[in-house]
Amino acid sequence: MAAVIALLIAILLSWAVAGWLGGSFHIFAILMAWLYNVRLSRTAWSWLPYAFAFGAMPAFLSFGLNDEPPTLWSVTVFAIIGVSAHLANALPDADFDAAAGVGGLVVRLGTRRSVVLSWLLLALGSGILVVVSFAASIWLALLIAGAFIAAAVLGSRSRHRAAMFYALIAMVTIDVAVLVVVTAVTS
Repeated sequence: MAAVIALLIAILLSWAVAGWLGGSFHIFAILMAWLYNVRLSRTAWSWLPYAFAFGAMPAFLSFGLNDEPPTLWSVTVFAIIGVSAHLANALPDADFDAAAGVGGLVVRLGTRRSVVLSWLLLALGSGILVVVSFAASIWLALLIAGAFIAAAVLGSRSRHRAAMFYALIAMVTIDVAVLVVVTAVTS
């Protein structure tokens, strides 16, 4: 009952904050989160709601702030980084999930391949962001490149999954913050 009430409040607040169209993209992202929690988290499709939900965020921001469609690059980067974040988020629980019979993508790929795929996706998303942000500010481009190198070095040097997880999530956070800044500057 509380979850349904929270969902209804989130829907109303989404439309109040970002208008009908922008708010609808936020509601779509919320529905993707529910789909993940209710069904897809235990399947090889566990990445899909992350791609769609993160990919919807530029439309929420763009339509909500200035009633204009988002750029294709921002949707692409958000979706790629969302999948990378999903993999990083699932890594610390991979052994527990496997023992419990929960078959998300990380469990199916295994730890090593999940780590590699997460870093590759993060590198791709960050690389696109470096190219796009270079036009807005060379300092933002250098920040992203430097942060990625630091995260990769720190994350790969540690033998603990938690350190790698924190490095990946820190880089995702930096990418998302820069995405918001670059989207606002280039819009």
